Amino acid sequence: MNTIKTFICTVALLAASTMFAESCGMLPCRDCTLFPKSEDGPGVIGKRYAEVGLRLQDPQQYSDTSLAFGTSVNVPLCKHIDVGMGYSYDTQNYTPMGATPDVVIDASSHNIGFDATIYNTIEKGIKPFLSFSLAHTASDVEFLGSNHNTNYQSWGVSAGAEFPFKWVSAITSIGYNDDFKRSEYSTQAWVVKTEVNAWITPKIGAYVSLAFVRPMHNYVSSYVWGTGARFRF
Repeated sequence: MNTIKTFICTVALLAASTMFAESCGMLPCRDCTLFPKSEDGPGVIGKRYAEVGLRLQDPQQYSDTSLAFGTSVNVPLCKHIDVGMGYSYDTQNYTPMGATPDVVIDASSHNIGFDATIYNTIEKGIKPFLSFSLAHTASDVEFLGSNHNTNYQSWGVSAGAEFPFKWVSAITSIGYNDDFKRSEYSTQAWVVKTEVNAWITPKIGAYVSLAFVRPMHNYVSSYVWGTGARFRF
């Protein structure tokens, strides 16, 4: 698994370096304006905006769901590259399937994340992209009267495309998330996600999303629904 991680990180680094070089004048493109103004048109890639939202996750073998509240900011760094950061608070109270009702797990976590998205604009305004993320999580789990506190870091990479439709846009992507723990204890998971965003006014938008998370081992698959508002600035 370390070989796979090294391969993915190497490919991602090479792709990021090449596209950064093109966008910042090292290759034929000569436009290297840092923090340019937001692009016009539908969609969220290439836009400067703040976001608030909530996320509902439904594990397929648990008797309850988890709820997360979050906020984030996205800013164009230069042509073809967006950067962002965000915070979320996750909470879950559930009884595992097959357990008696008195067996309750209370879990919560604080998450801080950073991401970068490299993209290009092709025919009809379609934007293929490659995204990278790093996050720090501080979690607290209470089970059978005992508390377990854990701090860990995670990373992710995803690829997809944004499709504009007048004032509405859709993003579809597939990604891989993992942490830095040993393979048998890590959260290796594939994520397939679709999101629809609509700018209700030139400055205010709303979105809905649906993701399917498929861990490689130790955990159960789940569906994740999301919704929220975005504000351009």
